[in-house]
Amino acid sequence: MVYFPKRLFVFCVSAICIESALCDDDFFEKSECRKSTFEKKLYYGLEKTEGINPSQKEYINQALKEFQSQKERKAVQNVKKFQSDDIDKSYIRSLVSDVNDVGVNAKASLLGSIHKVLTPKQREQFIKKFQGMMD
Repeated sequence: MVYFPKRLFVFCVSAICIESALCDDDFFEKSECRKSTFEKKLYYGLEKTEGINPSQKEYINQALKEFQSQKERKAVQNVKKFQSDDIDKSYIRSLVSDVNDVGVNAKASLLGSIHKVLTPKQREQFIKKFQGMMD
């Protein structure tokens, strides 16, 4: 019984590393990475925003990399907590809810970084796409 959690941990960490390797750094590229609803809306909004120049794109990609890194750290932390023999029931409940992915602060920080580099016109396009106001 003790051997299974170690294999589970190795499997999860391996899956995270493989997923990271398969993900493309460029938000304009289509990738087969598993994305949350927030990320799907975010990538769609960025993809449909016109006139993003190379320096804006580089800055946004850096913010996206940091966001992905936070997501990966959270996943490893979840694996470690789940291995514990005395896991809290509220923690298990949070694992099955959407609340426990990366957190509101990380998402807000990412959106703030994107907001900083976009022009007012680009911001309007992005937020309309992000919120699903335009097809």
